[in-house]
Amino acid sequence: MVNGLKLLLTKINISNRIIIDREIIMTLIEQIYEELKENKITKNNEDFSIRFLNRSPKYYSVIKHKNLEANNEILVNLANKLEQLNFIRSKYSNNNKCEHIEKQIANELASRTITKQKPSKLLLNKVIRALQEHQTYLHTTN
Repeated sequence: MVNGLKLLLTKINISNRIIIDREIIMTLIEQIYEELKENKITKNNEDFSIRFLNRSPKYYSVIKHKNLEANNEILVNLANKLEQLNFIRSKYSNNNKCEHIEKQIANELASRTITKQKPSKLLLNKVIRALQEHQTYLHTTN
């Protein structure tokens, strides 16, 4: 995963000409914001920051401007909000526009967890069990 919005400049020399190809690569959080906005699930940066990221109105604008990727806590907040939204929508429609975004976030969190160090399969299974137990505990206490 590429961190931050980056401008890639590719120089190709063709018959003494330099062609500059500009390609914009968005962060995961930017991709999600754009998709939610395109589907009219969020109105603007402030709405996205408050309702989906559980942060101040300018939070998304700041991390976008600074070319930062959202941290794990923010991704978990976002995934939880999308899960709630999907649950509500499922009562009225089979169209679940956000489920693939939840999977994307889960994959990103998993990738961040195991990228630097390659844990054993046994350790991964223990982590999965711990997460399941924690989730069960949260549901029984609420």
